Amino acid sequence: MKQSSKEHELSTKEHILKVTHDYILQTGFEAVTTRKIAALANVNIAMVNYYFGSKDKLLNETIKTILNSYKGCFSILDQADLPAKKRMEIFLTEYARTFQKYPELLRQIVRHSSFPFDSQFEFAHFVKTMGFPKVTAVLKEITNELDSDKLILTSVQIFGALLFPILMEPLIGPMFHCPMPDLEQQVAEILSKMS
Repeated sequence: MKQSSKEHELSTKEHILKVTHDYILQTGFEAVTTRKIAALANVNIAMVNYYFGSKDKLLNETIKTILNSYKGCFSILDQADLPAKKRMEIFLTEYARTFQKYPELLRQIVRHSSFPFDSQFEFAHFVKTMGFPKVTAVLKEITNELDSDKLILTSVQIFGALLFPILMEPLIGPMFHCPMPDLEQQVAEILSKMS
């Protein structure tokens, strides 16, 4: 059965996105060039430009795909059939694991102004309006804390404790001469501090 023109366009565009995603996973964002992606995707540069218009737009679409996987982690917090602490444990582990795959993206998000892609701002809006409220709601279940300021502070501290080692991983090992514990251990340690 012959592919329609629209299906072929979609699959070529998706293929370019996947190649870009895989390349970022291996080398980071700084190494991405339109020429390199075109070569890896086995298409010409004009085809990349046709679908995305520029390297920045290609990166924006790729980052959007990556950040959507982070959004998916928040749905774990909605699984009411699991105890609140278990939901938080699974969420934190999956969330940090996703960032662990793309530590450069986390560093770029922290440096916000040097990497101003629309997808980054969309993600920040999602976290602020939907993600963070889910986290604080589950924390409320775990701790029985009613003060929203304390719940927000606890959330910030949890994310800081979890994401800071990912940000600092290149320095932590050589500085302290010890490997970081795995994510499950880190999350268990963070959650053990909650009542």
